[in-house]
Formats: sequence, structure tokens, C-alpha cells
Amino acid sequence: MDLNQQVQYIRKFNRAYTAKIGLLEKHILGSGYTLAEGRILHEINEIENCTAKDITIKLGMDPGFVSRTVASLIHRNLLEKKVSAEDKRASILKITEAGKQIIESLNEKSNHQIRGLLSELTEKERNKVCEGIKDLNEHFLHEEEEESRFVTIRNEIKPGDAGRLIALHGDLYKKECGYNSIFEGYVCKTFYEALVNGNPEKDRFWIAEDKGEIIGSVAIIAKEDGICQLRWLLVLPEYRKTGLGKKLVHEALEYAQSGIFTKIFLETSHEQETAIRMYQRSGFSIKKTYPIDGWGKPLTGIYMEKDLAV
Repeated sequence: MDLNQQVQYIRKFNRAYTAKIGLLEKHILGSGYTLAEGRILHEINEIENCTAKDITIKLGMDPGFVSRTVASLIHRNLLEKKVSAEDKRASILKITEAGKQIIESLNEKSNHQIRGLLSELTEKERNKVCEGIKDLNEHFLHEEEEESRFVTIRNEIKPGDAGRLIALHGDLYKKECGYNSIFEGYVCKTFYEALVNGNPEKDRFWIAEDKGEIIGSVAIIAKEDGICQLRWLLVLPEYRKTGLGKKLVHEALEYAQSGIFTKIFLETSHEQETAIRMYQRSGFSIKKTYPIDGWGKPLTGIYMEKDLAV
């Protein structure tokens, strides 16, 4: 098959598939929303601290079109806009409860639609289709678009994981915050305490990987009297607007709230403003602050906790 034949082959598939899943219709999945509106809602729900500029870049849309669509969604009470605490010139877009219900409905309908298509195939055929889509993502998107990433999360901590996570903490915090090797030594100590003296029946790790490389983590470490600690939340910079950090924290808190523990706490520094806001949205409150010395710069430590009792 020469290049011209390949072009026509792909175009034929595009025409057939877009028609089959209803992308040519005015509204998607029998809803009252256009494809663009549904996609913008989805991205705002997935991207942490999302702005209209993020949507424009992520979806390659015209800024004016994005602005008008966002305004329409705000008018319909599906979105709300707040001034960014980090940049007063930017506005953070957030899904309202009504917007979340729309997203859940669209996701459910879309899952049902694709499940119906896949149910017509054998397991071998389904696996082949997914492998083909993975190849398309890799070759057409050059692994730079977030859709080309196949992030997996595992709970098993394997030999070498701790060393890699310690190195990631040391490297990232040096580059982003100017912390020194004493901070990395502190991280080493916390891993040693958890791995050597921890409670394997209650401790739980979430290790996020992309093609076998660790790109994020979080853990719940059991303490005394039904208390646990949220530890080692880390996401590589290129994955931070994919919603991975929010997903890791959500899964960790779901486990912590499963009845094993009655209270959870965490410790961070005043510089981690984005993380602190995420913790607060998850129900944590600041209980005390304290000075941190020796990490290469003056820091204020922040102790936060959340009551897990039903």
C-alpha cells in the first residue's frame, strides 16, 4: 500500500468512525451539549487549576471560541470562574455540581456506547484494537500529547522503588525549591522507617508509572491509635495537569476512609501552595506550623489533619 492509498484508508476510517459514534450530530450522545462543550467540560474536570488558556493549548481551539463556550457554560451554571491565587490576571475554571452531573452522564453514555462496540468482538480482537490505538497514539502524537500516555497505578512496592522515589524527591525539590541533600537524607529516613518498621498489613502505596517508569506516588502509612499519615505525594512536572495528583490523593483517601483509620495527617511546607489547596479541598485543615531548618533555605512546616470518623 503506497502513501496515497494509506491516506485514503485512514480518511475512510475517520469518516466511518465519526459517523458511527455520532460526532456529526449537533449534540453528542443524545444530550443537549455539543461535542466542543462536552470536551471542554471534561478537560476542566481533569486538569487541576485549569484556565481557558490551558483548554486552548490542550485542544488546539481558537481562544475566542473557547472564551465564548466557557461563558455559555458559566451562564448555564455548569462552570464557575475564580481569580487565581498565584496569578491575579488568570481565572481558574471549576466544575459546579450541576456540571459534574453532566460529565458523569456523558461518561456513562460514552462508556456504554464503546462497550457496545467492543462487545461485538472477541477478547483477542478487542486486545488487537487497543494495541492498534496505542500505536496510533505513539506514532501520530509522538508521545507528547497526554492522550498518548498510558499511566498505570500499582499498589505493590518493588525492590528499587524506594531508591527511585528518594532520587525523584531529591532531584525535583532541588530544581523547583532549592532544597539541599539534607532534605534528601530526610526522605531516606522516612522510607527506612516505613519499610523496616512499618505495618505491611495496613500501609499502602500507589506507584504511578508510564511505560515502566515511575512518574508519581503517594502512600498511606499506619501510625498508632487508628491514625495514618499521607506521605510522599509526588508527580513529575509533565504529568501535573493530567489530574494524576488528584487521582492519587483520591485513591489514598478512599483507602484511609475504608474503616481502618479514624484520623489522617500530613506534613508539608508553606511553599507547596497548590498541594495545600488540594489537601484543603479534600477536607484537611491546618492545625499548626513550625520552622524547618537545614534544608537549604528558611521554611515553615505545615501540619494538616482530617477526621475520618463516620
